[in-house]
Amino acid sequence: MSHDSIVLKALTAEMDISFHGPVLEITVFPFKIGRECRDRRSRRPPPGMIERRTREVPPNNDLYVQETGTRLFVSREHLLLEKRDDGFYVVDLFSSCGTIVEAIYVGGDHKGGETKLAHNDVVIIGTANSPYIFKALVE
Repeated sequence: MSHDSIVLKALTAEMDISFHGPVLEITVFPFKIGRECRDRRSRRPPPGMIERRTREVPPNNDLYVQETGTRLFVSREHLLLEKRDDGFYVVDLFSSCGTIVEAIYVGGDHKGGETKLAHNDVVIIGTANSPYIFKALVE
């Protein structure tokens, strides 16, 4: 791992599924994470409403989290990982549930916010009850 990349280590089975494995190295920034909402199985339009989104819509996230439960923790465009001169940052993109980095709440209630990542920081996408948890390996 170089100073130009960050490795995310899945700490839950749900994150492992989203990463398609136990770790994910990120080398291109900014890197956007959000909920998969283009799959009709994960979301159904209200009765009488026509679904306008299709699989052919270009992606607006670099990583899509697959939520299967009835409680949603991850917004469609939830957070951004940024590389800056002084390190890596988590930027909450005005999500509903926010992001937790080492017990510090960032964003939520559509407020947005950001915090710098340190080596071994644990990140929870959503509330403290969210199963979408990873560790940031930054050196």
